[in-house]
Amino acid sequence: MNTPQEEGTETSRAAEGSLPAEEIADQLRDFSASARLLSDKRQDFLKKYPQKWVSVYRGETVAHADTIEDLMDELERAGIPASNAVIRFIDEKQATMIL
Repeated sequence: MNTPQEEGTETSRAAEGSLPAEEIADQLRDFSASARLLSDKRQDFLKKYPQKWVSVYRGETVAHADTIEDLMDELERAGIPASNAVIRFIDEKQATMIL
């Protein structure tokens, strides 16, 4: 695994198509674990972070804030690329998305 600082470079390389398939698979697994955590632990997040923006990275809650701007600042300070984190606003109303 790479450090968060190295991740930003790899995200750029992935967009260029130069990131090895193994590393892309690792990033997808990490993102999937983070998304699953937010879904599986929704009630816990509602209790702990009501009306907050939350970011989960590599299956762990890494930041929370009142505004999306503050959350993005926290991620930047931690060296975590927002493009590799799952970011969600924690609200009682569960939005349904049709893709």
